[in-house]
Amino acid sequence: MRFVFIFACIISIPNASLSDISDSQNSCSATQQNVVEQALKTARDGIAKSIDAMSFSNLADEQRFARWFGTNAGNAVQEVKRTFELAQTFSSISNIWCPIANSPELEFSVNELAAYFPDGSGNIYLAPEFFQQSAAGKDSFAGVIFHELTHIEAVGPTRDHEYGVTDTQALAISDPDKARKNADNFQYYIEDLLFGI
Repeated sequence: MRFVFIFACIISIPNASLSDISDSQNSCSATQQNVVEQALKTARDGIAKSIDAMSFSNLADEQRFARWFGTNAGNAVQEVKRTFELAQTFSSISNIWCPIANSPELEFSVNELAAYFPDGSGNIYLAPEFFQQSAAGKDSFAGVIFHELTHIEAVGPTRDHEYGVTDTQALAISDPDKARKNADNFQYYIEDLLFGI
């Protein structure tokens, strides 16, 4: 059975068993665990700052929201803020695994950093390439983990309508409703707030 990963998410192939994925629940090494713990700490800090920023106490906060989520119409801010609040809870209870590359259950390839398996468990799987990223900036450790947290059914659940800075910013303009359900928009929002991408 095979699962195909695209950048930071999972698409399941028909006839794949939920139990097969458990074979890839390899613990992270001590070095990897240190990276993950720091990334979670940074993500939690970014989540808290994001929630505060949605009070729009300054123009920069309003502009950042518009850049990644489109116009502040209707209940847009409350919808996005609620996803951040739920991610804050799941950032403490999700399981993060470090499977080997090209295991029978997971076949990570170039550009695939992490995945969430939609079985309700909150399990996030980090590709070996995840650990080649950096602690700050675009596609940071914290940003990638936050991206996966937003996929959890009880948090977003977000989807992967668009990837990359250019396409997600364009989505915020052309289809704000979809942008507010796109994982990369959430990831880049928090990275923009934390690192000024």
